[in-house]
Amino acid sequence: MKNLKNKTKEQLIEEVKKLRKEILKKATESEEGFRYLADASMEAIFFTKDGICLEANQVAAEMFGYNDPSEFVGMFGTEVIALESHEIVKEHMLKNLMDQYEAVGKRKDGTLFPITIRAKAMPYKDKGIVRATSIMDITERKQIEKDLELSNSIIKQERNMFIAGPAVVFKWKNTEGWPVEYVSDNVKEVFAYSVQELTSGKVPYADLIPQEDIERVGNEVATNSKSGAKSFAHQPYRIIRKDGKIIWIDDYTTILRNEKGDITHYLGYIVDITERMRMEEMLRESELQYRVITEASLQGMAKIDAKGCITFANMAVAELSGYSLAELDGMSLDTLFLPGEAKAISDANVALLYSGKPIVGENTMTRKDGSRIETHFSCAPVLDENDEYAGFIASILDITERKRAEDKLRESEEKFRSLVTNIPDVVWTSDINGNTIYISQNVKYIYGFSDKDIYKGGSKLFLDRIHPEERESVEKTFKN
Repeated sequence: MKNLKNKTKEQLIEEVKKLRKEILKKATESEEGFRYLADASMEAIFFTKDGICLEANQVAAEMFGYNDPSEFVGMFGTEVIALESHEIVKEHMLKNLMDQYEAVGKRKDGTLFPITIRAKAMPYKDKGIVRATSIMDITERKQIEKDLELSNSIIKQERNMFIAGPAVVFKWKNTEGWPVEYVSDNVKEVFAYSVQELTSGKVPYADLIPQEDIERVGNEVATNSKSGAKSFAHQPYRIIRKDGKIIWIDDYTTILRNEKGDITHYLGYIVDITERMRMEEMLRESELQYRVITEASLQGMAKIDAKGCITFANMAVAELSGYSLAELDGMSLDTLFLPGEAKAISDANVALLYSGKPIVGENTMTRKDGSRIETHFSCAPVLDENDEYAGFIASILDITERKRAEDKLRESEEKFRSLVTNIPDVVWTSDINGNTIYISQNVKYIYGFSDKDIYKGGSKLFLDRIHPEERESVEKTFKN
C-alpha cells in the first residue's frame, strides 16, 4: 500500500496497461498452444454450444471428408452423425453426459463409419461454457474385433470337432514322464481313463507307453525338439489302456516354446488306428505281394535348406530312400523326387512362409534302386535368426500300401457292380429314411419303374407295390 501511495495516477494507469497486455499475450499463447495440440491430435475435436458447432480441428475435416474445418461452423452436431445414432448422441448432449460411447459417424459423401465419442463441458474464449467433443475413428479396431471373433469362432469349431470326433487332444508338460496338463473330454472312449485321472499328475503319459515303444517315442521327441521343428508326427506306437487293452495310435505333436525359445509344452492330437493296423496286418498276411518292406507306418523326418538340399535326415528317411545317412547329407531333393516336384515343394514353402501354414500333400519318391514309392509329406517353413526363409522341416510317410489297397477296393466295387448288373434279381439299397442309395437297372423289368423313378420316390414306391395283406410285415422288416 505504501508503494501505491507513492505512485502517481499516470504511473498506476501505465502499469495496469502493461499488466493487461501481458494477460492478453498469455491468453493468446495459451489459445495458440491449445489450437496446436488440437490439430496435432489423432482425434477429431468439436466445440459446440446448444448443439451448434463453433469450431473444429483439422483432424475433424480429414476424418469426415471436409475440405476445411470452417465448414463445420454453424452446423448442428448431429449432421456428422448417422441417423441410427441420433438418439444416443442427443441424449448425451441434452443431459451433458461425459461417458465415452460408440456411435456411427457420417462423412460429407454420406458414407458411414464406426466412432467413439466423449465430451466435456469447459469454458471457451468468450462463449462461456461450451461442450468440447472428441471423436475417434474405430474402423480398424472394429475390423480387428471382427477378425478376432471369426478366428475365435473357427478355433471353437475346431475344438468342438476334435472333442466330438475320434481325435484326442493332449497338452503335455516338458518334464520327466510328460505329465498331462490338458486332455479333451473324449479321452475316456479311447484310453479308458477319465480327464481327472490323467490330469491329476498320478498317471504320467510315459507310463501308458509299453517298454517296447517308450525308447523310440522318447528318441522321436528328443530328435525333433533339438532340430528346431515346430511340429512332427510319431511313428505309430502302442498305448496301454486303463483296462489293460493295447491299442495303436497315431500321434501328431506341435512343440510349444516360450519367448526365450525354451520348450514348455507339447500339444498333440492322437487317433486310435488299432483297426487300421489290424486291417494292414491282414492284408500283409493274405497278399504277400503287398508286404511292407519295413514296419507298417514308416515315417521319416528331414531338414532341407533354402537351396533344396538335405541338411538332416533320420534313419526312417534312409530306410524309405535306400540311401545311407552319409549319402543323404547334402543331397538335392531332385534326386529323390520326380523332376519339378522338389522345386514345387520349396517354392510352396516360400509362398506360405508368412502365413505360418504347413504344406501337406502326396508325391512319388525315387529310391536308390530306381523303384518308386508313394509318399505323404508335411512341410513346415524354417526361419533364420533374421526371420528370413532358411528352408523347411519335412515329415515323410510311406503310403504305397494304402494306395494299393484303395485300388483293390475300387476293383472289388467294380466287380460287384458288374455282378449286380448281370443277375436277373433286383438289388435295392436304401438308408434308414427310405431314400434309395442304389438300385440295379433291371428293376424296370420287374416293377415297371425306371431307376430314376426309384431314386426319386424311394422305398415308398416299393411298398406301394406290396399286396395289402403283406405290406404291414414288410414295413416292420424295413423298420427293424
